[in-house]
Amino acid sequence: MSEKIYDEQIAPKLLEVANLCNEHGLAMVATVEYEKGERGTTRMNVGPKASAAMYLLSVAAATGNNFDGLVLRMIKWSRENNVDTSGSIYLSGVLGK
Repeated sequence: MSEKIYDEQIAPKLLEVANLCNEHGLAMVATVEYEKGERGTTRMNVGPKASAAMYLLSVAAATGNNFDGLVLRMIKWSRENNVDTSGSIYLSGVLGK
């Protein structure tokens, strides 16, 4: 698939879905990889009220192959949102919970 197909055909449809989600207060993350390492992402309502899973999806889409960036942003988000990370072998040690 090419970026042109994504831009002209897929992105507008994802925007329609995102707008529908917004009308109903739903969180949404959709990522399309049109070439290896090249992605387009549409997000809606992935803010402070979204679950950790939705935020994780959004951050994973934004950070791509930067695993450290993904983990660091999730640690920051967990701290800011008082998320219980005691069930995580990795985060419980980092966050001291």
